[in-house]
Amino acid sequence: MSVGTIISGKYHIEEEIKRGGFGIIYRGTDSNFDKPVAIKAIDPELLNEAKFIDMFQQEALNIARLNHQNIIQIYDIQHDDDGQIYIIMELIDGVDLLTLFKACKGENRQLPYYLTAHIISEVCNGLDYAHNRVHPETREHLNLVHKD
Repeated sequence: MSVGTIISGKYHIEEEIKRGGFGIIYRGTDSNFDKPVAIKAIDPELLNEAKFIDMFQQEALNIARLNHQNIIQIYDIQHDDDGQIYIIMELIDGVDLLTLFKACKGENRQLPYYLTAHIISEVCNGLDYAHNRVHPETREHLNLVHKD
């Protein structure tokens, strides 16, 4: 899996965006809809460890059950012949918080209090929704915890 890879004949990986704890996120395109997407894949070094594959698939299923303006939407999940799993997600095009904080620090400025409060409020709204979500049929709590 690398830039230029085509998944299931319709998702094109264009560039790496970020690496996380056990996954890599790419910017891509859904060629069926000519739409930008984020594509998350398990780090290839972890593909032989069943617990990471299970965690990755469970993450996709848990997020797919959520529908909130502050939570990324899952569009699809795909597998390839090498055992790689891809989560196809909504792409949020913009600056992440770490980049914003570093830019402020580099200019020796603080993020305005009203903007900080707004960001915290929106994050809390999304987390509250996820943490209180119940299964639509059984009405049991999903017990979702954001681990990042």
